[in-house]
Amino acid sequence: MKKLIYTLLAITLVVSACKKEDEDTAPTNTTVSGCTDNTALNYNALATVDDGSCDYSNIVSGCMDTAAINYNALATVDDGTCDYGPNSVLGTSWIMERLTIDGSATTVINGVSNTTPIAQVLTSNLPMSPLHFYSDGTFTTASNTNGTWSVDNTSLTMTANNETEELYISELNANTLTLIQYNAVDTSYVQAGMAITNVQHWSYYYER
Repeated sequence: MKKLIYTLLAITLVVSACKKEDEDTAPTNTTVSGCTDNTALNYNALATVDDGSCDYSNIVSGCMDTAAINYNALATVDDGTCDYGPNSVLGTSWIMERLTIDGSATTVINGVSNTTPIAQVLTSNLPMSPLHFYSDGTFTTASNTNGTWSVDNTSLTMTANNETEELYISELNANTLTLIQYNAVDTSYVQAGMAITNVQHWSYYYER
């Protein structure tokens, strides 16, 4: 009889221990209420559910770039409205609309070379588009090219991958940018079987 009682008692203790272990390992509720907007003053990085308590009372939207003509020293959030004036390359990205190549084309027929002037206008697969200049003196292109830039009178100097190009700014306003590369030579460019050599200049036409 005692043996039976001890056996039942042992089983009860084992069951109780298992229940306690299950309670200890049971997942806890990880829901944390708070403000989940990181632009709010009371943003809570640990919050998982937004409870509508976000406080925007002291937030001032405006341009935060000191290089812009409408820089707002009181702004706490940049709203993308920075204005750099009509004669600045800064601002939104420049999209290349066309590339004009002026040079000469050389063909060889029966061992006889013939060189004629050529003017080629390209509107697809254009390089350096879009092109974005930043006020810290850097620029980026769609091909993930990063470099530095500077402006001196009517010249734009761009340096990337240890190469520097000086481009003449022939047109610059709020919506249009035209850059000319003089004395450019690209013997690798082939169009309709003609190798283009002695290129006089390339004209890059950009628009906002």
